Amino acid sequence: MKISVKSKNAILTLIGIGLFFAFSHLYPEHINEVSGKVVAVQDGDTVTILTDENKSVKVRLSQIDAPEKNQPFGQSSKQILSDLVYLKEVSVIEDDVDRYGRVVATLYLNDQDINAQMVQKGAAWVYTQYVYDHNLYLLQDEAKLEKRGLWALPEKDQIPPWKWRKKKKTTTPTLE
Repeated sequence: MKISVKSKNAILTLIGIGLFFAFSHLYPEHINEVSGKVVAVQDGDTVTILTDENKSVKVRLSQIDAPEKNQPFGQSSKQILSDLVYLKEVSVIEDDVDRYGRVVATLYLNDQDINAQMVQKGAAWVYTQYVYDHNLYLLQDEAKLEKRGLWALPEKDQIPPWKWRKKKKTTTPTLE
């Protein structure tokens, strides 16, 4: 069976469209960009900014996951993020909005990618389930090698937050 050039082009176009949709989630289209002052740091991956329009926006840093507050290095991670951005003007490049209504975004201070800085300083893990910038893995490997931040903890305490949260959900409190 012979396929015409026109049919081949149509098939290739359909394959291209299919591939585009199959992989488009890896590089999210930026929905919005806002700027404002960081007025609160909840933990190592969540801040609240006050926009130039006086609107409060809770921002969850995309592609990274910082230790929970009650997890080893949780308070240190929060402090590192505070040292980087608290009361400073930042730009927020939105990727998504999560189920809690937080803007999921990359935070920039001038031209510095704060999400990447948190990984580089060993204050957060690359969030493997949601990462699309695979250069973050290089920064994480470097932090591990240099034993920066949470990577200086004993190995038993280097539990990714998504595993920590899952473990906490399945553990039931005991009465003594």
